[in-house]
Amino acid sequence: MPLTEEEGRKIYEEEKARLEVRERLEHEKKSGCFLPVVLIVLVLLAIIVIVPYQRGKKERDVQSVQINPSVNYQGNLLIIKNNDSFSYDYVKVTLNGDFKKELPLSIPPGEGGMCELSDLVRPDGERFNIFRYSPTEISISCESPGLGNLFYHGKFK
Repeated sequence: MPLTEEEGRKIYEEEKARLEVRERLEHEKKSGCFLPVVLIVLVLLAIIVIVPYQRGKKERDVQSVQINPSVNYQGNLLIIKNNDSFSYDYVKVTLNGDFKKELPLSIPPGEGGMCELSDLVRPDGERFNIFRYSPTEISISCESPGLGNLFYHGKFK
């Protein structure tokens, strides 16, 4: 049975309306996804910019205070005397630029701390050998409550 012109027109209008609704839904899905993606990208960019800035700010806020120890060596023994009025905590020693040791001690004011020179080690694992090397320079870094990072750099005579 053939369709009348009016029935054909109604079917055409209904199909056209369905197609428009489908296109609108698809467009809303696409644009609905676009906004969250843009927000995520903006948040990631903000993190990439802000985190290094904050880290740099913290590093700038930390003060370094020079300490005044007496440093000497006798044979294979390194001796550090605290001549300041505050303790040296978390002491790290660097000898001749690359032999390093973190000392497991705190040095109270007016007192001394010691370690064997052969306990200082290069990154490649080589230990300081008093028969092969002479101590020429020393760097000491440590902490003290309320003072932040403390440091000393000196040369042996």
